[in-house]
Amino acid sequence: MDKDRDSVVNLMTRVFQNGNKMMCIQSGMSEEETEEKMGQSLPSITYLMGLVFDKLDENNLIVE
Repeated sequence: MDKDRDSVVNLMTRVFQNGNKMMCIQSGMSEEETEEKMGQSLPSITYLMGLVFDKLDENNLIVE
């Protein structure tokens, strides 16, 4: 697996989105509504995962 920033942020975003999707469906949201909401939130989630990566990197917690 690539450990560059973009690859790690994309992986973290996919994991978050998959968990979010499961919780939305379990709470009764339709698949269509879930996909729509996930699409709308993707830029924000990607940005936040980038901040998490940067903080981990800043604290030397990213292993290369």
